[in-house]
Parts: sequence; C-alpha cells; structure tokens
Amino acid sequence: MQRVAWRDDRAVDFRQVQGSVAGAGASNLFAGLAGTVPNAVNPAIIPFIQITSVAARRMGYSIGLILLLVAFLPKVSAVLSSIPGPVMTGYLIIITGALFVDGARTVIQNEASQEKIAIAGVCFWIAASFQFELFTLPDVGRAGNALLKSGITTGGLAAIAMILYLELTNPRRMRFRSQLHVDALPDLNAFITRFAQRRGWDQPMQDRLSAVAEETLLTLAPLDLSLGDESEEPEEVRQLVVLASSEGEVADLEFIGGGENSNLEDQIRQIQEHDSLAAAEEELSLVLLRSYTESVEHQQYHGTDIITVRVAPP
Repeated sequence: MQRVAWRDDRAVDFRQVQGSVAGAGASNLFAGLAGTVPNAVNPAIIPFIQITSVAARRMGYSIGLILLLVAFLPKVSAVLSSIPGPVMTGYLIIITGALFVDGARTVIQNEASQEKIAIAGVCFWIAASFQFELFTLPDVGRAGNALLKSGITTGGLAAIAMILYLELTNPRRMRFRSQLHVDALPDLNAFITRFAQRRGWDQPMQDRLSAVAEETLLTLAPLDLSLGDESEEPEEVRQLVVLASSEGEVADLEFIGGGENSNLEDQIRQIQEHDSLAAAEEELSLVLLRSYTESVEHQQYHGTDIITVRVAPP
C-alpha cells in the first residue's frame, strides 16, 4: 500500500504498519468490550490496490460512502445485484489472473533465495490441489477432512515443512551480539573472519565482508549511542545483533539494532540516482556500502532497525 501511495520509490516504513496493527487491535478490543461487531481488515484489498495503483485517501472515503449507500438504500444494492453473470465472470477471471501475476512478481522481487521461490511455487500448487480436490482425498475424520480441503492450511503446512528442511540442511547461521558502539568493531571483525573461514572463502571476500560490516556499524552506532554530556541522564544501552548466513558464494549479513528516523536504503538509493562523484564526508559510508554490496534492505520498526546486506565475491 505504501509503495502505491508514494509517488517516488521508497522503502516500506514498518512503523506505520505497526501502528495500523495496534490500532486495529485496540478497536477490536473496544468492540468486544462494547459487545458490537469488531472492525475487520480485509487483506484481499491490498492486491487490488497494487493492480489499480490507486491508494488515495479520497478514494477510500468514496468507497466508504458507497458502502453506506448499499447498506441503507436497497435500490443501490439492487443495481449492483443486477449485473449479468457473464460480466461478473469475465471480471473475476481478469482480476484472478492479475492477482496471480502480481503475487508471483512480489515473491520474485522480494525473495533472493531461489530455493524459497521454488518452495512458494510448489506450495501454491499443493494448496490448489487440495482446495479444488484434484485427487481423491483420504478420509481422516470430520475435522481432518475440513483441514485437508483448506488450501491455506495444506499449503501453509507444506511451506513450513520445506522451510524447516532447508534450515536443517543448510549451514547454520552464525550470531554475534554486543553493545551498539564503535568499540565493538574489533570483535565484529573477528566474528566476520570466523564466518568467512568456516565458509572457506578467500582473503578478498573476507576483506569485503569486513568492510561492509564496519561501514554498517559506523552508520548505526552514532545513531543509537552518543557520548553526550555527563550532566545528561544516561541513555539506555542498546544491543547489536548480527546474523551471518550464506547461499552458495553469496553472504547475507543481518544487523539488528538502532532506531533512527532516516532510512539507510533510501539514502543509498538517492546517492545512486544522483550518481554524484563528490560525496559528502557523512555519505562516504553509504557510497562504500553501495559499492561493496549487491543489495541493502532497511526495515524500520519502533525502537529497532533491521539492515540486511547481501555481499557477493569480488
């Protein structure tokens, strides 16, 4: 929804998502206490917004007004009910096909692992096979039959099983934990060296990983901890967690910590769009990250930032 609403290309702000989820939960709580119908957020509307590229607030107000008219004016509802069946069939065919294409594009664009993309495709057909009963389902009781006929349940269980298999068979992720401060740089470099040695990578790859880790830490640390004046109240010490994993010859480093208003991914994108050769001193870390990494993703939550960098061999 955010990507459609914004005119320019930006990273998704998950703080707004957290606020929306919290607001929906609070409204449902008050509805339950008052004994009224709870608020329901239909997730199926999101693909329609992505397809139509319409996410303006005035459009939402207009749709709400139409729903009020349908609820209180039977003639308006009768007009909608008079739409011929073939017209609705053609509409549903087009919308269903567009939703399928949009879902596949979302998976391919947001998932870098080819194995997980294959899992998504296989689980989709597993779910469709059970949902539409493309084969004879075994009789496992009333409750079991209801579960088997649900494509969401069968596809979800298949996805969980396959993901668990990948987690068990692939090399385990390594974890580093420390205070979010520049003083943690020597320990972080030692952790990166151990990670590269376990994967059997050469010295140029180790140097590139160390450079990426250093620039990411230097970008995060000033945002989270400052020396400040002694008269000021001491700030809460934040923790830095680094998760290191690999897919073939490509390394994935996930930095968890921080809590800053600016988005690192957006800043790198702006530098890339302007393609400025003379970068400011405070932008040198961003320029180096753009040069050394294949991709940088920055997910912002309230009090926590998650930066995921993908590094390929030089």
